[in-house]
Amino acid sequence: MKRILFIDFCNYKDYQIGGHLSFAKSLMCAFGNQLSLIGITTDKTDPLGKWIKKEIDGIEYDFLGLARYTKSKTKHFIPDRISCILLLRYFKSQILEMNFQNVFVQRPEILPVIKNFGYKNICYCFPGTENPLKTSKYWFGKYGASYFDKLFFSSLKDVKLILASADENAILSMINRSNGRISRRSIIKFPTRINTDIYKPMDKTSARERLNIPISKKIVTTIGRLSWLKGWKLMIDSFILFEKSIPGSLFYFVGEGEDHNKINEYLKLNNLKDKIMNTNINNNS
Repeated sequence: MKRILFIDFCNYKDYQIGGHLSFAKSLMCAFGNQLSLIGITTDKTDPLGKWIKKEIDGIEYDFLGLARYTKSKTKHFIPDRISCILLLRYFKSQILEMNFQNVFVQRPEILPVIKNFGYKNICYCFPGTENPLKTSKYWFGKYGASYFDKLFFSSLKDVKLILASADENAILSMINRSNGRISRRSIIKFPTRINTDIYKPMDKTSARERLNIPISKKIVTTIGRLSWLKGWKLMIDSFILFEKSIPGSLFYFVGEGEDHNKINEYLKLNNLKDKIMNTNINNNS
């Protein structure tokens, strides 16, 4: 099998938590060390800008670290998208020391950077079809959304295979946004995958005992980025009505994100701390 280069901005193990990392781990399960990885590291001993052998979950990969991050931080002074772009350009010569023809990318900011790297076969997967800058955790992100679309869609012409984890309406909306740069026949619909070794049914009693949750309680749970665009206030306000109908219910937010503190403040303001738990996934894995 020809080796595949996977370029991302995670550590391919447990940071940063989210859909990109989840899909990366699924691909690693499928291909093992046939993948070579470019990403970030949270290991103090890893060099940066240098190909090394790195063991992740018992498998040894060729790995090049672009940056070293601390797991406790989910938002950085320099946005991750900008850091990723600058670091890929900075380490271009080191990256090209390894000869790859097959490349997989799922972050839109990476595609315009590597279009001049000389890769023959690039596969791009849309983890979602919206413009990421319109939902940026940084207030200034939306001002670059229009320019970002032009840059990104022009880069897709060099891509051999396009996958999209989205429904038909979202795909068509994205095609319309591209102003003719891509067509529907060039996109393969690719459903989101899950790891059934992690997400699987369990005995209710033993699961509740493990989490110290009373067996009699009704539980509402949401998992994902703690961000305004995910509608956390609507979910909390809805749960308030739900709890009036089913007293004693509990609501768990599981995840991380820029609104973690805002959610806690809203819970405190509405005296909901004993009914709604905002659980940071990094501290409660």
